[in-house]
Amino acid sequence: MVGKNKALTKSLEERGLMTDFGRRKIEEARKNGQWDAPKPGGYGRADCLDDGQAQ
Repeated sequence: MVGKNKALTKSLEERGLMTDFGRRKIEEARKNGQWDAPKPGGYGRADCLDDGQAQ
């Protein structure tokens, strides 16, 4: 599955709207591993639900 930012990047490039600054930031993210790193977990809706296990 392509992430939201990767899809946006592709769309911007295809439409000729990607800036040089954006390309540099993407290259930086690719080099430091952030581009392909999994999205960090957060507090989503499921994290807020009481499963009856809380003490």
